[in-house]
Amino acid sequence: MNKYKTLTPGVKLYIGQDSEVSQRIYINRGILPATESIYHEDIKYLPNAFKPLPDWYEACTEDLDLLLTDSPDIPYSECVCLFKIPEKAIKIFRESGLSECNSHETVLERLKADKTRLQWLDKWLGEFATLLRHEGIEKGKARIHGFFSGRANVETVAYDSDKQYFGLHIDNSQGNTIYNTDKAPNRICINIGKEDRFLLFVNKTVRDIYNLLVEKNVIRANDKIPEGKLCRLFFENYPDYPVIKIRQKPYEAYMAPTDNLIHDGSTSGTMNPDVTVVLLGYFGILNVHNNGEIAGVTAL
Repeated sequence: MNKYKTLTPGVKLYIGQDSEVSQRIYINRGILPATESIYHEDIKYLPNAFKPLPDWYEACTEDLDLLLTDSPDIPYSECVCLFKIPEKAIKIFRESGLSECNSHETVLERLKADKTRLQWLDKWLGEFATLLRHEGIEKGKARIHGFFSGRANVETVAYDSDKQYFGLHIDNSQGNTIYNTDKAPNRICINIGKEDRFLLFVNKTVRDIYNLLVEKNVIRANDKIPEGKLCRLFFENYPDYPVIKIRQKPYEAYMAPTDNLIHDGSTSGTMNPDVTVVLLGYFGILNVHNNGEIAGVTAL
């Protein structure tokens, strides 16, 4: 039985055929205000930030039945997908030494120092993004958002230019309003570090959250609310709604509509830098399903 009985249907999780489900999915009993990290005294959060309660339990059968889907036809804006990248790409990433980088600056230095490898990675990532592009959407070209290195053992990973942490949040990569976030691009994040990391998310779309707040008379229908305020109002009014935590192993990628759901990453319990590469575009779950572990990518 689900211990808290508050998880309800919403955003689905699709796990690729090369990634097992066991010891992968965790759920908690909600959030708490975030002001500082329990692990690092120097980490500070922005005002009105929230982070998950650390009382994780492994998802039970009831939870999995509600969350998991084996249908690749689900809209990309309503589904999170986890899958393994090709073995050839794994070899190149391992040989690159990027997993050793402990800052964004050292990542850039390593890439500049090995221009041949950078060219191969750039070519492969380009083909990878093209292969996974959603076939029914002709909007902007998929692009490499960047290579990143973050701290080990942090509850949430995203921060601003002043290195103040957001906490659980909704992205706004295209300047969308809350009325069209289902049309925003999604993202692919590849773990190229040495250890498991985690994707945190609430299984509700922006529209779901908006409707819940209208039903509770917190806001009125057609109110124009920025995504940051929407996130705050949801947590203030539904503080015990569960957050989902997905284990992302090295050389696995997640695909998620990060402009359309509350989310963040986490490196809780790790000792090594969190190194990732991120792609932005309109990516389709169906393409992951059809290509298995993306063996069709030829650049490597």
